[in-house]
Amino acid sequence: MAVSLDMDLKTLGLSPGASWEDVKSAFRRLARTYHPDVAGPEHSVRFAEINRAYMSIREAVQRGTYGAYGSATSAGASSPFSGGTGTYYEGRTQRRARSRRPSRGIRIGGLGWLSSLGSAIARGASAIFNQEERRRRESERRAQELERIIGEAMDLAGNRLDGILRRSRPAYDGSSSPHLETRLFSRHPGVVVLAMEELRRLEDRALAERLMGSLLSRGVPDGEVLKKALGMFRPACSEVARAICRWGASYGREEAVSVIRWLKYGGARDRALFKPFCSSQDPVVLVTLLDAWPMGCGLPDVSDMSRFLKFEDEHLLGAALRLIKREGPQGWMMPRLERLASSHGSAAVRVWASAIVRTRPME
Repeated sequence: MAVSLDMDLKTLGLSPGASWEDVKSAFRRLARTYHPDVAGPEHSVRFAEINRAYMSIREAVQRGTYGAYGSATSAGASSPFSGGTGTYYEGRTQRRARSRRPSRGIRIGGLGWLSSLGSAIARGASAIFNQEERRRRESERRAQELERIIGEAMDLAGNRLDGILRRSRPAYDGSSSPHLETRLFSRHPGVVVLAMEELRRLEDRALAERLMGSLLSRGVPDGEVLKKALGMFRPACSEVARAICRWGASYGREEAVSVIRWLKYGGARDRALFKPFCSSQDPVVLVTLLDAWPMGCGLPDVSDMSRFLKFEDEHLLGAALRLIKREGPQGWMMPRLERLASSHGSAAVRVWASAIVRTRPME
């Protein structure tokens, strides 16, 4: 038994004769280091050995045999599981004998029982408080440990990303990388964005426009890819502009509005670039489109204008009427304009429609 306990003490990093308090302290320290929840599953075997050694010593203390091998329970020291000196069972017998003694504080007909009741309540409240305090400290410890683990993981991920970005930026020599086209057509938007950075540095701008046009023609571009393309090229790059605008009806509101403004402020005058956005069902997109429609290019197609004038949204009708006033009305729309001028609920719509009806030349 002595040899076994010595091995258990060695497992906990203690020398023979260590006290029970030393054992508990060593176990808590090692558990914080090797517990699988903290150190990872690879340390589960080591933690199992530590736990087995601790439980073995604890059982020896409970049996009252640990003190016989030079521990703190020898030489008259009390076991943590006894009421005083002697073995665990002797201590339990003494406690039972004390529990059978009549209480001196309780008197029949007196108020001595109040003191006992108050003491019991105080002890219970103290126990509850101590338990909650232990739980709070354990929760704080776990939160700090989790924050440390997450921080280390984020640092590792950041270092790996920096390495990827460094490898993705070869020394610029003004020519295309042999793998540029492969990376441009990758299914991963992050890879495509990195390849577009190399595309930006190409001296052969015709090649850059051709590759970008091919990329954008393959399908509706990702939001980040589209944003980067709008920053790299102007609407004057016709191949790129056509590839971007062909998906006008498929873009979300934010992307569609960004492309329309890119066309407007880039000086685009080709109505074919604006045409795909006419199929949008979003009034905000349509208002932006009609306000950006190039001057002197006439109105959108009859089918599109007819649909716009059927909307009841005052902002969309206002944008359509302003465009009609600028480019001139067509005969087929006059009945609708007269109804808008006389009965629409929005004063702004009535004013614009009336202005068009009054200024239309008599036939």
